[in-house]
Amino acid sequence: MIGENGGIGMEVSGPLLTEAAKIYKVLSNVNRIKILIFFRTP
Repeated sequence: MIGENGGIGMEVSGPLLTEAAKIYKVLSNVNRIKILIFFRTP
């Protein structure tokens, strides 16, 4: 995961990273759904 400063955030604590990963997965899933809907519309 890329941090806001452009570096990879390895200094983030475990639980926080887990929460961030969950949010990231949800966001990426939403984006995939949006893309699928976008391509299905004529």
